Amino acid sequence: MRWSSPLRAPELPADDTPVPEGEHRCALVVGNEGFTARWMVPRGGAFRRGDVRMAEVEFSRPDVALPRFGTGTVFRMLVGESFVGDGRVLQLHEC
Repeated sequence: MRWSSPLRAPELPADDTPVPEGEHRCALVVGNEGFTARWMVPRGGAFRRGDVRMAEVEFSRPDVALPRFGTGTVFRMLVGESFVGDGRVLQLHEC
């Protein structure tokens, strides 16, 4: 699934650090349902929170998650106990 999401800008200046390259894990939440996922920041692609980014996401259980994530679906990104971003599905990929 390809999605667009701005990670929320940090509230504290000390937290204003780039999102590093590599794998990131989160839950994508639609309504009151959360789905475990991972996404990648490519080498040299670190960015500041608050910038809109497009990324591909891989669900740990695509058979359960994908029926809830049609094109245009709006979701929230949960890391730990905090919502850190809001996004929208741009495109689904056939598996």
